[in-house]
Amino acid sequence: MSWPIYGSNYVMLYIPVSTVQDFCIPVRPWTRSLNDQASVLGQSFQDKTKYSIGQPFVIYTGNLHCFNSEERNSLWDLWKICKQDGQFIWLPSWRRDYVFSSVAVDNKTVTIEESYHDLYTTSLTSRHVVIFLNGNPTTDTPNYRRLTNLTSTQLVLDTALSGMTGATLIMNLYYVNFFSDTLEFRSHGNTDSKTPLKFIEDQRNTPT
Repeated sequence: MSWPIYGSNYVMLYIPVSTVQDFCIPVRPWTRSLNDQASVLGQSFQDKTKYSIGQPFVIYTGNLHCFNSEERNSLWDLWKICKQDGQFIWLPSWRRDYVFSSVAVDNKTVTIEESYHDLYTTSLTSRHVVIFLNGNPTTDTPNYRRLTNLTSTQLVLDTALSGMTGATLIMNLYYVNFFSDTLEFRSHGNTDSKTPLKFIEDQRNTPT
């Protein structure tokens, strides 16, 4: 098993057939949290939000199911590259972030019916996506693009992509590194294992 590459970084594009589900909900439940605010105790008239100094970052957590030793070894190799060499990787959101409606003749300007992206990052120019034209990550070739513009109703790709239809699946890509300095494989039978993973996103240094 080998990891695909987008630009100069690996993409954690790992999709066992058994996990492909309705992409309106996460296939893998990557949960997110911001470090710039947290609720604290106080009186009703006091400000109960404590802010820390520094750049906000996003944490993603979830579990990855490996079905054999080859998949475990591939995950181990990817983790070593990130931790030893300081490299970042691309993490797909594993959800239908943008619901396709139509595309202009330039094959770059896409109108979306609905959007499940994080609204607080719509102004970022360093937004990247992976696109599966037929909506099936297990058989489609992944197409990687950077967004040059993003609103609640429209997104613009940096380069044209023909063949988009109502079935097209568009997922955000996050520029992340492994948050933990350890990698744990929890056995689930003779060959299966599950690995709890935590990633930290680097929004400031996301390639543009």
